Amino acid sequence: MARYYIGNSKFKPFIQAAVGFGKNKTTDDNDEMSFNTTCLDLNAGVAVFANKYVSLDLALGYLYTANTYKEDHDLKLIAEGLNISFGFSVYL
Repeated sequence: MARYYIGNSKFKPFIQAAVGFGKNKTTDDNDEMSFNTTCLDLNAGVAVFANKYVSLDLALGYLYTANTYKEDHDLKLIAEGLNISFGFSVYL
């Protein structure tokens, strides 16, 4: 994940990008399936700094996630859409 802040005030707009890779395993009564997972997350928002080390963040973004299963047949599950996120960051 990378984030770029714009400006030096208490209210800092930012842009952010994140890429993730991994494996996902699911099981039910009869089968176990393993997926390769890829995700991309792009956001723009604003961080409100309470002090030098803590900020409250609000962002609007786009999230794309693909899960690929290739055991017996090709299967690709894709989820994508817009998201709104709210949280806080602590800077060490």
